[in-house]
Amino acid sequence: MDQQREGLVVKSLPEALGFGEKHNWLVCFRPAFILSTQGGFPRLSHNREQFEEILKEALDLSPISEVLLEPN
Repeated sequence: MDQQREGLVVKSLPEALGFGEKHNWLVCFRPAFILSTQGGFPRLSHNREQFEEILKEALDLSPISEVLLEPN
């Protein structure tokens, strides 16, 4: 059976916080329109502090300030 992972594209921290909390801050970050491993991404968070730090870096790195969040 094919399983789809739930994901969310965000452009700001307020948009992302509910997703992070829902998934206990265990989230994979994929900035939009960057080379596959540019900036060390994709990256994973394990707590709220990491979540906020990584999201800021990912939004800054993406040329369109968008990040795909996926549960880990």
